[in-house]
Amino acid sequence: MPITTDFLLLYDELKVTPDCSLDHFKRAYRRRVADLHPDRVSGKANPAATARLQTLTRLHDEAMRFHGYHGRLPGANQAAHIAPAETPMRMAAHAAKSRSPARSILVAALILAGAAVAWILLPDEPADIPAEPDHVSSAQTRQPNDGGDFLIVGMDEGGVRRIQGEPAFLATDRWEYGPSYVRFDRHKVVGWYSSPLYPLKTGAPHQNASKTAN
Repeated sequence: MPITTDFLLLYDELKVTPDCSLDHFKRAYRRRVADLHPDRVSGKANPAATARLQTLTRLHDEAMRFHGYHGRLPGANQAAHIAPAETPMRMAAHAAKSRSPARSILVAALILAGAAVAWILLPDEPADIPAEPDHVSSAQTRQPNDGGDFLIVGMDEGGVRRIQGEPAFLATDRWEYGPSYVRFDRHKVVGWYSSPLYPLKTGAPHQNASKTAN
């Protein structure tokens, strides 16, 4: 039997028209199911009522699927209902599609932001400190080892502790203060590296490698 005839039988069974509201259609369906349900039929089983209930349920499900896609019941006047492209089912599908590119863009932006933060926080390590020492000025070498508030070449370990504090890592020839460090030779300061992330108290804006004079 053609589908249009089936839907006409559905509307006739429910006593509704194709242009009725969805709420009215659902209420009519629930009432008719209650009338045909086996629990409502007294006495012996009624095969005809059972068959009608099965057909009614199948047609109702098809009509609801049609409404979910087209925004109207089968056979209803299209001008009285929303356009198919604006139905809830299609709107949900479009929203799901639109979320994917937006989510990809968001993930990419977060990755780039994380990379930028990591680059900013990287310690400003010297590229290559030359093996041969750079000479410090004569004015610096003339400073007393135990005076002032800055590190100087030739200062002993006690002076470094007084000015810079206890190191995070201590070795015989190198004390580390985070990314910065002070180098020793025979327990005397021979140079240092002062990182902008943890600057040492050297008395200069930024001395990457100050070392002893000849």
